[in-house]
Amino acid sequence: MNKVVYILGAGFSANLGIPVMSDFLIKAKDLFFEEPEKYRYFREVFSKIRELSSAKNYYMSDLFNIEEILSLFDMNVRLEGARRKNLFEKFIGDVVSAYTPPMLPYERINLPWLNHAFGRNPEWRLYALFVGALASLALTTAEINTSGGPKREIKYRIVPSNSTSYSVITFNYDRIIETVAEFVLDAQGEFPEIRRSCSLNGTVFHLPLAKLHGSIEDGSIVPPTWNKALQKKILPAWQLAHKLLVDATHIRFIGYSLPEGDAYAKYLFKSAAVKSERLKSIDVLCLDPSGEVRRRYEAFCQFNFTRFVSGDVKGYLKNHYDKYQNVGPGSRHENLVRLEEAHEEYFKANYQPARG
Repeated sequence: MNKVVYILGAGFSANLGIPVMSDFLIKAKDLFFEEPEKYRYFREVFSKIRELSSAKNYYMSDLFNIEEILSLFDMNVRLEGARRKNLFEKFIGDVVSAYTPPMLPYERINLPWLNHAFGRNPEWRLYALFVGALASLALTTAEINTSGGPKREIKYRIVPSNSTSYSVITFNYDRIIETVAEFVLDAQGEFPEIRRSCSLNGTVFHLPLAKLHGSIEDGSIVPPTWNKALQKKILPAWQLAHKLLVDATHIRFIGYSLPEGDAYAKYLFKSAAVKSERLKSIDVLCLDPSGEVRRRYEAFCQFNFTRFVSGDVKGYLKNHYDKYQNVGPGSRHENLVRLEEAHEEYFKANYQPARG
């Protein structure tokens, strides 16, 4: 069986409107000025950031980038005993939550029914179908009689694949995968258990999920700073990620730019490679208008079977989504099993070998 590991960066979530590191502060300010009372503690955050601005008098600092801000603040917390560390963690959680759109179900299902399977928010459809494919989801539809007349209802169930299993490693705090899972559960279906830790005893999960920077759902946020891998509260996620990478046959980076400062992540990948015996390919999809991201990957990845595509994640997800759009009026069942076909088609169409 092929074991495919998706590694997700901020670019994966961006099309939902969730801020990336470079525009996080600007979007936070928009949020504050729209609802100053609800987010009144943001004033203290902005004040702390202004205090940090004195560093620019001596060294180059980008204080519009939340990663730079949090690195400076975290260093002060650890070396000087500064207070209010949780302030920034709450700040990150509230901003991410505010910009994550809800998944809202339809009350009645009409044709084409697959467009209604994951609610009436069109921005979620591409993501939900992708997550459904990762979880080996199957959809069925049937008409039921109600007091208001016939109603079409969608049922969800898991049909594990005998050829491919998926897992996810993410650097994001958001709850995209969990939100889709909860939507399916609320729709009277079933969904695989989502794990962010692992006892490393060989237990098989339908969709392992390793959140390397924590999550907004449980307050385990670890700011993306210089010492992020040293946090005990996310160590189980890193252990799970290591196991997934060791066992992987295919690794796919989606929307992850391999930042220069992500040293711990690079050591994670290298450490797993020491024990990896079955890896067949590494594919990278990341928006890269300047070519800098590709240069970083080419310097880091020496594996011959590596492909890099500069592109928007939305195009990748839509290519997969389009594979299911020929479901006709007579259809009553659809297994979400076309991700491999869509992935290979997208990379063959967009991959360009490095020059020279």
